[in-house]
Amino acid sequence: MQTFLFFLNIVNYEEPIKTKIRRLIMCQIFICITMYSIFFLILIYLFSFFHLSPTLKIEDQCKICRVLTKTFLEGLIKTENLHFGGGNTDWEEKKLGKFKTSETRFVEIMEHICHSEDKDDRFRCHSLAETNEELLEEWFYSRQEADPSLEIFLCVKMLSYCCDFGYFGPKCSPCPGFKESGKSCFGRGLCDGEGNKSGNGTCSCHRGYTGKSCNNCDSSSFPISQNSTFIECHECFDGCGSGCTYAGPKGCNACRTGYKMTDDGCQDVDECKETEGICQKENEICVNLQGSYECQCTEGFKRFESGNCALDIKVNYSSSPFFIGPIQLLRLIAYLSLLMISFFPLVIALNILTIFVVALIDIYFYLDDVGKNDEKSEKTNEGEGTDENENKNAENKDDKQTVDKDIQDEL
Repeated sequence: MQTFLFFLNIVNYEEPIKTKIRRLIMCQIFICITMYSIFFLILIYLFSFFHLSPTLKIEDQCKICRVLTKTFLEGLIKTENLHFGGGNTDWEEKKLGKFKTSETRFVEIMEHICHSEDKDDRFRCHSLAETNEELLEEWFYSRQEADPSLEIFLCVKMLSYCCDFGYFGPKCSPCPGFKESGKSCFGRGLCDGEGNKSGNGTCSCHRGYTGKSCNNCDSSSFPISQNSTFIECHECFDGCGSGCTYAGPKGCNACRTGYKMTDDGCQDVDECKETEGICQKENEICVNLQGSYECQCTEGFKRFESGNCALDIKVNYSSSPFFIGPIQLLRLIAYLSLLMISFFPLVIALNILTIFVVALIDIYFYLDDVGKNDEKSEKTNEGEGTDENENKNAENKDDKQTVDKDIQDEL
């Protein structure tokens, strides 16, 4: 762009070179300031869009409410053994009431709520506490015995930001298995959206369990205890192929590939010994694994994309001072970007300095032009004065000659 502007101005032969240089510098300053302004406007927009959005998701509302109730209860525990501080507890309780439900204790608790590592969570928590301070006061002064759980009282019942544990979704429906066992997914999985007003209630079963409510053992395990409200499964031996009835190699119903049934149950097959020449490529050896085997390159060799093992020649790129790998290149770009942002005030200062220098150049050339014009005017005035003197001398000479001629005629 700058080169284009330079050639665009340079074709004007009537314009002095100093004007072209000045115009080029001003264009550079304008482009630089414009680019940085656009860059920072984009940053401000992204920051406001992703960081300061006032709208919270349903699960975020529940999260913030739980931060509030958790920190409030922590303050309740810390102030449990405190008193008014006057020394006469009986008189204080008689005149001021019990410290347990006093305004002094409530204020003390409120001063230390919402401590969180996340700044956004702290801000939103304090905002939520300020908006619902009356509900906190109601629970603190009169509802602690009727509603022992502040979280259930505030987040579930009053604000409807959360569901109780074991429930999910907008209507707080029970998770699978919760009614039967008192635990979501029989305590053997995770219910999607449990405790929040989101999710679909699907159970994600732990390893070894299966079923809609995670109340069955999968094919890789067997039940060691099971009834209508509880189940516990144990994992089968690794060599079992289609389930088992009890633990160990002998409990397998059948063996999976890589194992064979013996008197001791499913045992690993050593393919390297039982199958001759199983690894046929050059410079590779057979290594037996549990239930399988692997053809590995011998020491000093490496397998390449062709599948063959060839001599491993390690290239030390660091020995070449002119080589820049992709990781180094990305780091270089990142560092340059950080430097550009860090030195933005310096760039602005340099631009201002450039404008100041351009102004000085303008003043200098202006004064120089004025001086040259004055010299030209003086020379012009001197030339005009000389011509006038010569004309006067010529006229005087002509007059003298005329007088002399008249005198001669009279004689």
